[in-house]
Amino acid sequence: AAICLIIDDRVAWLFGRELLRGACSTGWAGNGDVKLYRSEDELYIDLNSSNGQATLKVDAEVAETFIEKTYRLVNEQDESAHIIAEIDALLTGS
Repeated sequence: AAICLIIDDRVAWLFGRELLRGACSTGWAGNGDVKLYRSEDELYIDLNSSNGQATLKVDAEVAETFIEKTYRLVNEQDESAHIIAEIDALLTGS
């Protein structure tokens, strides 16, 4: 599963939810265009590309709750099966 952030309908960043999980648990994650780091109460998401730059600040507890919910909905072991089912549905129009 992935997280997609779109800013001003012009710039989009897509990154795996494991980056968000990593930043919540270890305090930082990512490199390159997407970097996440955590302070005591906040999670920062640094996004960089040739089209734009943004730093987002999120309440750390809200981010942790969100990521826990995504893993309850689709656990890591079932993630591939869900992706394949979504692709099949897109290709068949169902």
